[in-house]
Amino acid sequence: MKVLVLAGGSGTRLWPASREAYPKQFLKLNGGKSLLQQTLERLLNIVSPEDILLLTNEQYKFHVLSEVNEISKELADNILLEPARRNTAPAIALGMKYCLERLMISPREVLFVCPSDHIIKPVEKFVEYVKLAEKVARQGYIVAFGIKPLYPETGYGYIKITGKDLGGYYLVERFTEKPNLETAKRFLSEGNYFWNSGMFVFTIETMIEELRLYVSEIYQLFNQPLDDMIANFQKMPDISIDYAVMEKSKKVVAIPMDIYWSDIGSWDSLYDALDKDEKSNVIFGNVLAKDIEGCLVIGNKRLIATVDLKDLII
Repeated sequence: MKVLVLAGGSGTRLWPASREAYPKQFLKLNGGKSLLQQTLERLLNIVSPEDILLLTNEQYKFHVLSEVNEISKELADNILLEPARRNTAPAIALGMKYCLERLMISPREVLFVCPSDHIIKPVEKFVEYVKLAEKVARQGYIVAFGIKPLYPETGYGYIKITGKDLGGYYLVERFTEKPNLETAKRFLSEGNYFWNSGMFVFTIETMIEELRLYVSEIYQLFNQPLDDMIANFQKMPDISIDYAVMEKSKKVVAIPMDIYWSDIGSWDSLYDALDKDEKSNVIFGNVLAKDIEGCLVIGNKRLIATVDLKDLII
């Protein structure tokens, strides 16, 4: 199995810490290692460094190089640069083409696509789910990972599964975009809706066929030699893999994962994801704190001093 890590996003939902010039995958938000580095360390429990391909862009090239060299210098050998940002469907197509043409990987090989900026724990259970997904993908399925919802979240898309357990995985009835609060409450009560994690596992040949069926613009460019595909990459439609393939394909199944997962899309979700002290504070960096409760305080080079505060993000 090969892994394609999507590390070219420019999310600004954690502004001002996360900005277009320095997005959240590079932030060391919970101590020593960035979200990208934590992602790579998780993946190295599943595959070897040479099996990981990182996809980013020219703007973040040196950030990625710096990050991966701290984890494994072998990872720096497989960094692919997108010529332009065109969302996840073109990015995945480019990654597959690179695997086939440059890495000489068989189209029957399994590819695990994952973002670079999630928090997932425990790692041991995550590894088990991915290994199951690899086996299922070899049967010709596209495997999505659903996260058991903890509350009615309106910031995530949802996956609705059918009732029959096929061996730890289920047929997908439909993908649903981010709901309003009332709809999210209904999803939670029905019990067969899961958060869409944005991670997918499939064989390259299976995904190529789905691109042929559902996204002819991408498929036509994919059939060009890699250098031509890169030269014409700006002609790709700006479309997510969810819209392009997942919502249309008849081959999608889901593995519900009963683990902690967060895409750290807000300061509240960051606070929820991190360990807290006896007064429910999350504090790291250059911070001097006195008599505070329920606070998230991130210190960098400048000292942050706090006193007599409650329920604040600093």
